Amino acid sequence: MSKPNEDLTDALAMQQLDRLTEDEARGLGLPALLNRARKLEQQAGALGAEVRGRILNRLGNLNNKSGFVADAILSYTAALREARAADAAHLEAQILSNLGNAQTLLQLHEEARASYQRSIEIRRAKQLDNTAVLLNLGLVLVDLGDAPSARELIAQAASQAKVLGNDYLHVLALANLAECLGLLNRHDAAIKQAHAAQALAGRMASTELACIVEYMLGVALLRAGEPQEARVPLERALQLAEQSGLHPQRAQLHKLLSECHEACGDLRAALAHARQFFEQEQTLFRGQAEQRARLAAQQMLHSELADALAQERERNAALRSRNRRLLSEVHALQSRLPMKSPTDAGPADERADWGLAPRQMDILRLICSGLTNKEIAARLETSPHTVRHQVSAVLKKLGVSTRSAAQAQAGKYFQSG
Repeated sequence: MSKPNEDLTDALAMQQLDRLTEDEARGLGLPALLNRARKLEQQAGALGAEVRGRILNRLGNLNNKSGFVADAILSYTAALREARAADAAHLEAQILSNLGNAQTLLQLHEEARASYQRSIEIRRAKQLDNTAVLLNLGLVLVDLGDAPSARELIAQAASQAKVLGNDYLHVLALANLAECLGLLNRHDAAIKQAHAAQALAGRMASTELACIVEYMLGVALLRAGEPQEARVPLERALQLAEQSGLHPQRAQLHKLLSECHEACGDLRAALAHARQFFEQEQTLFRGQAEQRARLAAQQMLHSELADALAQERERNAALRSRNRRLLSEVHALQSRLPMKSPTDAGPADERADWGLAPRQMDILRLICSGLTNKEIAARLETSPHTVRHQVSAVLKKLGVSTRSAAQAQAGKYFQSG
């Protein structure tokens, strides 16, 4: 975070987050929302850890919805650090769930499993609802090939969703439970479960949900050896996916429909769907590969920056220690020099300090030695920009306008010193 806004308080930041949520619900475009979230994150350096965590979590959500999945993962990772620093368990559980969702999109299944499992642990300890996380973890286990464990988790999620009256999650759980049963070769039970999900989804106005249910019913029928019957729900699902822009589902649906047509002897249709699947899968693969590469590069960059900063801190600490030692030696030498009596003071000595601070006296001494600003900066281990301002201040106090005039006025003093 850069340029923290000292006028931004925790309360004001939370108000801005609330307005973001309201504007998103009203349909404000994602680019505008994302820009506002980024600006808020840049100004949040002086806020409390929990508020910073909430801002980063919101930024991660907007990045995820905008398709910037790698950026979302980085935002969630930073948000986790803030939530843990604030000991905000509820927020940590929420961020872990969101992180698992983003990791799943990039097919980082092992990482997603760890995120979901930790979220479930926190939710159980704090007695928070974990229905959606149980379902998501079950889906990850399906992708990892552990259908028996996935079935247990998804069945638990379905039961909890029914008790809570969450019809959306209930339908999702039933549909995915059908897939688990099919993977376990329990085809009749899978078809029955998919029909139950279809009946419940029919009472809800959700194109996305209807698409998923039809997809799962088609998969169950195809696995049961009924390709002709499977074509009907799969074609409905493809139509719904095209309407709602569910690109990953479209690719898989083309693949399944190709298998159906091939099993039914319609090779021309099978080939057409196979081509569609290949084209869309390649697009998805490239997009996921680019996002994973971006994530890896940014994680490496962050790691390298952290290492570089640590090394720079070590170098600065060593330089400060060296400077303190040298200054101590200089003071020790000065204490051993005999003090001049007032009668020994010459004209130059009478104005030896010219009202200059010790650092300005060092600058004047180096000017009289003929050093340039760059050379002075190197000698004093500071920037030429700083030296330029200090030189101007020294010349002003001496009442001169040029370096040569300063050398003429103060050179004798330093030669005699």
